[in-house]
Amino acid sequence: MIEIRLPDGSIAQFPDGMADADIEAVLQQEFGGGAPAAAPLEAPVSAAPQQPQREGLFPQLASGMTEGAANFLSIPNSIEMGLRSIGPAIGNAMGGDFAYPESSVLPDMGQSFRNFGDNTGAVSAPSQDGAGRVVRRIGNEIGANILPMAGTAGRAGSVAQALMQGGAELGLTTASGLGAGVANEAFPGNPLADMVGQGIGLGVGAGLIEGGRRAITPNPIAPERLAVIKALQGEGVELTAGQATGSPRLKAMESELGGANAQAFMDKQGEQFTSAALDRIGVSAPRATPEVLDNAYRTIGSEFDRLASNAIVPVDQTLMADLDNTIDSYKNLLEGSAAPAVERYINEIYDHAAKSPAGQPIMTGDQYQSIRSRIGNDMRRTTKPELAQALGDIQSSLDDSVERYLAVANPDDIPAWKDVRNQYRNFLVIEKAASGAGENTALGLLSPAQLRSAAQQQSRRGYVRGQGDFAELARNGVAAMTPLPNSGTATRSAAQNIFASGPAIAGTLLGGAAGGGNPLAAIAGGLAGVAVPSAVGKALLSSGGRKYLTNQAILPGQGYGGNMTNAIARALAAQGSYDQ
Repeated sequence: MIEIRLPDGSIAQFPDGMADADIEAVLQQEFGGGAPAAAPLEAPVSAAPQQPQREGLFPQLASGMTEGAANFLSIPNSIEMGLRSIGPAIGNAMGGDFAYPESSVLPDMGQSFRNFGDNTGAVSAPSQDGAGRVVRRIGNEIGANILPMAGTAGRAGSVAQALMQGGAELGLTTASGLGAGVANEAFPGNPLADMVGQGIGLGVGAGLIEGGRRAITPNPIAPERLAVIKALQGEGVELTAGQATGSPRLKAMESELGGANAQAFMDKQGEQFTSAALDRIGVSAPRATPEVLDNAYRTIGSEFDRLASNAIVPVDQTLMADLDNTIDSYKNLLEGSAAPAVERYINEIYDHAAKSPAGQPIMTGDQYQSIRSRIGNDMRRTTKPELAQALGDIQSSLDDSVERYLAVANPDDIPAWKDVRNQYRNFLVIEKAASGAGENTALGLLSPAQLRSAAQQQSRRGYVRGQGDFAELARNGVAAMTPLPNSGTATRSAAQNIFASGPAIAGTLLGGAAGGGNPLAAIAGGLAGVAVPSAVGKALLSSGGRKYLTNQAILPGQGYGGNMTNAIARALAAQGSYDQ
C-alpha cells in the first residue's frame, strides 16, 4: 500500500502501483477547489516495493507459502474483525451496551509477515502461466498449514512416526492445494470452485495415501494378535503369514499353492512347538517320541534320587495336615471315601514314621524314594483324573517335606531341588499330551490343543489364571497355529480357480505372441505359466514373503488416518484466509 500524508495530518492509502497523477486527481476531487494545490503532495510515508516478476515454479511455490503463512497468522485478526462487527448485536442480546473496541487489540502478525516478504523480495508477482498459478495455490495451502502440521508431527511418539505423519499430512495438503489450483484455472475467481477443488484434492490424496499404506503393510494385525505372534517367536515357533494375520484367504493360498512346501513348513512348525514344550523339562529334542520321554523320565528320577539319597522326610505337623487335607478334598469325589491307593500310601507314610529307629517321626531317603516312585507309576496308569490329582497331592506333600529338611540341612541343594520338582510337574503335562490320538502325535509332535488339554487336567484353575509353564505357550499356540485348510473350503476353491488355469493360458498366449505364432514358443510359455503357482506358493512361505505380508510398518491411522479430520479443518481454515 502507498500511504500519503495529507495537509491536515491524516494518512490516505492507495494501492501499490497507482500512478502519481491518479493519486493527485483523487486528492483534488476529495478536497475540491484546488485546495491541495496550496499544499503540495508529500512523499509517501511508506510504500511497499513493487513485487518482482519472477517466473518459474519454485519462486511461485515459495511466494505462495509466504502468502499462506501470512494468511494463517492473520486468522486471529479476522476473528477479531468478526467480533467487532457483531459486537453491538451481542450487546443487545445481553441487554447491555457491549461493543468490541473499534481499534484492534491484537497485533496483525500476518500483515507484518506479509510486509517482511514484500520488503525482502521473497514474494514475487503472480505468474502469467497456469502451471505457475497452480503451484502458487499449492504453496498457499502448505504455508497456511505448515505450523499446524509441524505441531502434529511434534506430538508423535518417535522420529519415524513423526516423519510418517508429517509426510502424509504434507501430501494431503499438497493434494488439497492442487485441487483448488486446478479448480481456479477451470473457474477463475469462483470461491466455491476453490473450496470444491480443495475437497476433491483431499479425497484423492487420502485415497493415494491409503493405497500406498496397503502396498507397504497389506495385512494390519490387531495388537492382541501381535502379542501372541511375538510370544511364539520368542519360543522359536515360526508362523505362516496366514496364521499370523488370521486371514482365511491367505491360509487357503498357502495351502493350495504351497503344496509340499506347505506340508514341510507345518511339520517344521510342529517340531518347533514340541521343542519349546520339551525345553520345560530340560530336554532338547524336536519330537516327543517314547524314547525321548522315557529318557527324560529316567533323568528326572535320577536327579530326585541323588538329591534325596541323604535326606530324611520329617513326618511333622505340616505334612500330616497336608495329608489330611488331601483326604478331605477328595473323599466326596472318590465314591464317598478316599480311594484304596490314597489310603494305602498315607497309612504307609504314618507306619514308617511310627517305626522310625531314630525315635522321631521320620522317613528315610530310601523309603521316600520307594513311595514316591510307586505313586508316580500309579498316577501314570490311572484313568481317573480325581485319583491322579489326589496321588499327585500326596507326592507333592512329601516333596515339600524334603524341601523343608534341605532348607535347614543342605540349603545349597534347594535351587536344584526346586528345578527338578518343576521339571517333573511339567513332564506329567507333556506325558498326558503325548498320549493323545492322531498321526502327528504318534510321530512325536505335540499339538497346541493337546498341550492345553493336558495343562487344564493338571490344574484348570491355574491354566485359566495363566499360571504354570505351559499356560501361555498352549494358549498362544491354539490362538495362532491353526492348521492350513486341506480341501473343500470355499476360500481354497477360490484359490484353486484363480491359479489353476489362468497362468498357463496367459503363458501360452504370451509365448505364442513373442514367438511370432511358433507352436513351440506357445508351449514353452504355457509350461512357464504352469510353474507360476508353485513359485507364488514358495514366495508366500519364504522368509522374505512372510516378513512382507506380516510387517506392521504403517498401520491404519498412522500418519494420516487419525489426522484426516485435522487436514479437513485446516483446509477450511486456509480457505477462509486465502486471498481470492
